[in-house]
Amino acid sequence: MLPSFPAVSRLTLRRLGLTALAAATLALSACGGGDRASDYRPDAILVFGDEHSALTTYEVGAQSLTGATWAIDGVVVTNSRICAAGADCAVEANALPETVTFTAPDTPDWTYAALGGAEAPRSFVLTQLGTAGAAGGGVAQGAAVQRRLVLTYACTSNNWVQRVARSFGLGFRDATGCETDGTGGQNFASPGKKGQDVITDLNSQAALIKKGVLVTVMVGQHDILEQYALVMAADPANRSAVLGSAKSVLEARGRALAGAVKAVTDKGAKVILVKTPNLSRSPFAIAEDSQAILDELSTAFNDALYINPEISRLGRMIAGVDTDRIAKITTSDSGYINGQAACASNLLFNAAVAAPHPLISDIDQRPRYCHALTLRSGVNPNRYVWATDRHLGTGAHEFIGSLAVNRASDQF
Repeated sequence: MLPSFPAVSRLTLRRLGLTALAAATLALSACGGGDRASDYRPDAILVFGDEHSALTTYEVGAQSLTGATWAIDGVVVTNSRICAAGADCAVEANALPETVTFTAPDTPDWTYAALGGAEAPRSFVLTQLGTAGAAGGGVAQGAAVQRRLVLTYACTSNNWVQRVARSFGLGFRDATGCETDGTGGQNFASPGKKGQDVITDLNSQAALIKKGVLVTVMVGQHDILEQYALVMAADPANRSAVLGSAKSVLEARGRALAGAVKAVTDKGAKVILVKTPNLSRSPFAIAEDSQAILDELSTAFNDALYINPEISRLGRMIAGVDTDRIAKITTSDSGYINGQAACASNLLFNAAVAAPHPLISDIDQRPRYCHALTLRSGVNPNRYVWATDRHLGTGAHEFIGSLAVNRASDQF
């Protein structure tokens, strides 16, 4: 039986140094007038940003999987059985003895189908073709076999905004389709969005932004990666000048976003404002050998957004979340793994398409297919900061969500 992957990990903020972080993080967390409510409870939550905050839906046959995330989706694996090639593995009587083991080929050959039935709207059947690692039940070692298992996706709490909503008794039932999820949440985040996209979204949803509403904003990574690409494409002799220009662009974008966030508070709404993750210790930065450049670019955007007179005095209206404590953590700090991706890139393919399944070429879409069966061998996802080379994993989302709730509860 394959192990299940819990939908919610239990990181402790003490373990990641929250006490020190609370004393040393954003200026905006210590500033601002007004009386703090003793028990903050928003009426609704509106989410803006890129894929770090987004929820998505994709189709498997006639069945839709709603509420998937760009983090590592929580799944439970059940009904695992091995059968002879060609047998109907849906029939339990066709299962081979437990002494028969399964060996997967180097190039995965999977089919992915909806389990079907109203009682299992989030369950899917995964069938893998391989060979018998040990003989049994009339099947010789090395013979062709198949493994069938049922993969059930968790409803909630896979990314940080789901954790925040749930802590305040809210949720995204319309987006997740889960009866156990709460209501009152709307998610306008989507992959690839930049700061200007979020400014546009905030303006277009202005009618929803009012007193009693909690707004979350986390964006900037695609601004940083856009400018990084320009820097790396420049002639090495001119790269320093291009880097300076790129930092100026990012600073201007950070200031513009700060102004938009300030406008949200002018309407009476409160804001959880999350630093976009510093990419300098990401697997992407390490592979590119560009940690210093990505650190400069990340810092330029984040500092312009956070260390900003537009918002630094609004500590009773804006709760800041500093992601550096998790995104730049070292393994020696807490036992968490940084600089490595939890998901195996060679397994992040679209199994809903007939074999041979295409690998997900769009890097920003890959986390949608990251779950217990597409992790690298031996990985405990709860210990990994990064799901892919640039997308945060379970540990980081748990940390950010917990810290966001703590900040909002303390400041609002």
